[in-house]
Amino acid sequence: MKTILLVLLPLLVFAQNQLPDTLYLIDGRTAPCLITALDDDRIYFNYDNNRSESLIIPALQKVSVESFGTVFLDGIWQNTDAKKVRTFVGDRLNKINDQRAIDQELQRVKLRLKHIDKSSGQTYEFPEAIISPVDQSQNNKWSFGVLYVPYYSGNIYKVYRNGYNPDDPEIYTFIENLINLEVQLAYGITPALRATFEAGYSSSLSESRLESHQSNSGNSYDQGTISTVGLKLFDFNLGLKYYIKNIMIEKVSVYAALSFGKQIAFAQNEYQELFREPIPGVVDEDNIEEFTEDLNSPWHFNFGFGAEYFFNESLSLNSNIRVLYSSSSGEYNSRYVNNTESSSRVEERSFKNFSTKIGLGLNFYF
Repeated sequence: MKTILLVLLPLLVFAQNQLPDTLYLIDGRTAPCLITALDDDRIYFNYDNNRSESLIIPALQKVSVESFGTVFLDGIWQNTDAKKVRTFVGDRLNKINDQRAIDQELQRVKLRLKHIDKSSGQTYEFPEAIISPVDQSQNNKWSFGVLYVPYYSGNIYKVYRNGYNPDDPEIYTFIENLINLEVQLAYGITPALRATFEAGYSSSLSESRLESHQSNSGNSYDQGTISTVGLKLFDFNLGLKYYIKNIMIEKVSVYAALSFGKQIAFAQNEYQELFREPIPGVVDEDNIEEFTEDLNSPWHFNFGFGAEYFFNESLSLNSNIRVLYSSSSGEYNSRYVNNTESSSRVEERSFKNFSTKIGLGLNFYF
């Protein structure tokens, strides 16, 4: 289980390689290692559980050193000189030794807590408590997060008129991979449970103008149209976030999330014919904008899980995946009236969908 979690968590980007250097021998072998020293004739290094070894320079075909990259190739120092590499290796080894001394000192000192039983007078000792990242963050009850969503497989419904009288709407479903930003405000109810409020926004707009002009033997013909189709989506969610305390890796906390919400759509669908005089007594109307808004304003229920890496008590890196179930419906009404006829049309449509969101962002605790 821990292996699976390590694969999912975004902390891998912070992982450090304990053997940052690589030696390539002339017989084809490769040795990941930590170079500890070098001189004019020989290079010294540690490898495979801190084993120490050395090689003469002519036995090496290539040498790669941490941030330097390739520093030695086919007997020639590349883009630097041996003196700079020697200085870097020495300074790095000193830092490693200093940190090792600190770690050994911390392990040597065993801080313990004492408790005295008043009834018997006996003293009990307990190991020092380990405070989880979740408990630390509860010093700050509120948090504000910004989530970047590079992947969202959601459905967008666009409605077009087909030109008949009355209009028969044509509904197109677009499964779009959207990129957007979301914000989250949360309050800590208990150390492991937080109430959340989330909000998101996305929009699209398409405009077109077409004109056609003809003139022949004194006759002229002008035709043109203007079309504007736009959609703005606001999304709101209320939910709970529960930190699973028994699934932790160092500064990482895993959580499950559940929420419900409403997406609110604002649609624009305008069509105008140019160079055409209105016909008296003709009524041609519909509710295409309201119909589009209803189809794109579903109620939805969300569930998922994620992980937070706590840099400190005030800042964490957050990644999550959520599954959304949504349901929406709408009624289209159109009416056409002229001097000789009158007709109307009513059509109801409903949709139910599952979609997925994957996000990465930051949480600020205060």
